[in-house]
Amino acid sequence: MHVRRLRAGHWATVWAVGLIVLETIGCSQQEELPLDPGVSPFYPGDAGSSKAPAGPGAAGDPSGGSPASAGIADGRAGTNAAGSPVPEAPLRPEDVERQLRIALRAAEKGDSSRASQTLDRILSLEPLNREGLSGRARIALDQAQRAKSPSDRAAATEKAVGLVRTLRRAYEKATKAEIDLFGRVLYADAQWEWSQGRNDRALAALREAYDGGFDPFDQVEKDASLASLRSSAGYQALLQAIDDANLAKARGRVRGHLDRTLPGSFDFTLPDLDGKPVSLSQFRGKVVLVDIWGTWCKPCRDAIPGLIQLYRKNHRRGFEIVGIDYEKEAPDLATAVQMVKRFVQEAGIPYPCVMGDPATLEKIPNFSGFPTSMVIDRTGKVRLLVTQNSGGTMDMLDDTVTVLLAEPATQAGGTDKAAKPR
Repeated sequence: MHVRRLRAGHWATVWAVGLIVLETIGCSQQEELPLDPGVSPFYPGDAGSSKAPAGPGAAGDPSGGSPASAGIADGRAGTNAAGSPVPEAPLRPEDVERQLRIALRAAEKGDSSRASQTLDRILSLEPLNREGLSGRARIALDQAQRAKSPSDRAAATEKAVGLVRTLRRAYEKATKAEIDLFGRVLYADAQWEWSQGRNDRALAALREAYDGGFDPFDQVEKDASLASLRSSAGYQALLQAIDDANLAKARGRVRGHLDRTLPGSFDFTLPDLDGKPVSLSQFRGKVVLVDIWGTWCKPCRDAIPGLIQLYRKNHRRGFEIVGIDYEKEAPDLATAVQMVKRFVQEAGIPYPCVMGDPATLEKIPNFSGFPTSMVIDRTGKVRLLVTQNSGGTMDMLDDTVTVLLAEPATQAGGTDKAAKPR
């Protein structure tokens, strides 16, 4: 028997379609479909009977065992006795949820073609079906990334872009998963357009992704295929326009909060997770967010995804984060380090973390608990202290970082050097 194994690219399709479908219709991957003749391809029997026909031509089997009729029963095109194709049966509204499950199972088996056809049939009946649009766009994106020929890549990319734009227009409040999908599709479109010399279209796709809530620029900075884009005047102008707009908004929101520096000075030299010393002074000239946290602290853990996003958004402009960890439940330093290492790896934390000591806590003004965040400007002064997370904490940190990155850094000689966003 030939066993078909999924390639790495297929798994992204399987997972994405499965997640969307399961979240919407509330079933688990282990749920068995009840026998429902006339809908499920796994039971193409008599829609009026609760039992499967005993075999081809048996009583209650209106197809008489005909492969063509069996194909029509579950909505698939089949062939008649002469081998001629028989068109698909129209999809009924009451069949949509079950067909979504069928698309999931097809994707699980690595049959993206069957999953695509099923989702296309759903969208032909319900053009704005949210799960259908998302699932079909994810498959198209995966197909574009695996395409062997330029024409196949172009067609799949165009399909994915059309689907996510339709999804965006149809549903004003996008989910996080939809924002991520929208951004990844537009990023793939930008890659394709740039490779074809359509530079303005590539930059427009990046701008559209950003305006849709997805920041593509950290990825652009690391993308070897977009090296020439990064050095282009158009790309630099796009970054400057976005930075200027963000700065104007941020200044308005933090007005009055950054007028004074906090009393006292703050510094540290602490070991990182490999035992190497890390000092705050080595980041002089950059804006630094110091996060006082611990793996045992739920609010600390909840803040990590936002901090990662903040780091990736602003790192290119001279922003750093240092996490100072305090483990209350570790019997010794070696155990604490292993606990933090494991968490850092699982959470995908890209910035350095160090192991804290009591002396460092004593330097923090009005320290009252975990997490505590301090934002330090380019001159080494503490400009913001956040001692309690709330719904608006991350927005405040984001605005503060944006404003401080635009401030001049005073050099040792006393001259000011403007910090230009890159």
